[in-house]
Amino acid sequence: ANKSTWPQLEGEYDVVLASDILYDDSAAEYVADAIAHLLLRPHRQQDDSGADEESISGRALIVDPANRKNREAFVLKAARNGLLAEAAPFPGQEEEFVLINVTPA
Repeated sequence: ANKSTWPQLEGEYDVVLASDILYDDSAAEYVADAIAHLLLRPHRQQDDSGADEESISGRALIVDPANRKNREAFVLKAARNGLLAEAAPFPGQEEEFVLINVTPA
């Protein structure tokens, strides 16, 4: 993915909504990278040692067809980007769709 084409307002998004975007193997990596970019807030916090660290806030919700095979790859890539991605059956459409909730790890 060409990150130079991404929005310059890094971390300015509180909510990202998406549907049917994990359709092939490479999508998992690109989607996880893009969500981390959109939700990462560049303000600094100090940890217990006094060192600065970036924090992530916001949430992404992804609706994915239940039969997709790329969801697990997305969950793993999101974790490497400091995000927690949890999949659950979509309310009212449990057999058709999965809702992936992506939040700070």
